[in-house]
Amino acid sequence: MHCKISFAEKYDRNDLDTIKAYKSAGDSMKPFLQKNILIVKKVPQKMLHVGDIIVFTNARQMKIVHRIVKKIKINDDDFLYQTMGDANNFIDASVRYEDIIGKVFFVEGMNKYGKYVLFKLDTFFKFQLNYLFAKLNYFWTKIYYFLKLFKNFATIQRHG
Repeated sequence: MHCKISFAEKYDRNDLDTIKAYKSAGDSMKPFLQKNILIVKKVPQKMLHVGDIIVFTNARQMKIVHRIVKKIKINDDDFLYQTMGDANNFIDASVRYEDIIGKVFFVEGMNKYGKYVLFKLDTFFKFQLNYLFAKLNYFWTKIYYFLKLFKNFATIQRHG
């Protein structure tokens, strides 16, 4: 399950000043993202952190929006990013910086009262919440895989 996005609007000045707007679709980022407009900007690698929501192109050339749950250092200047949809119970294939379209800075949409809202994601408080959510999601995924493995092992022991 992926939260796919469709291209809405584009503004280009240069590679690091690119601002794009996308509309989210799909279920993998529910309940946080539900058919919202995402304001995305290309940023240097040093500005990408665990908890950030990014838009990237996957191996099938689909644009995906997911949260960074782990940052893996390759060398002094390069990282791989493990991402995951908030509603998924699996981690995506690692994402290279070259495949990252940008970091989501704003999410706009309607709240449950039908009022238009714009959420800025790069405030300190929201950064801490995003980081915590990413770590908890990563932790629960590891537990899920462990329990699945344990269940399979117990089944084999019973029938073996």
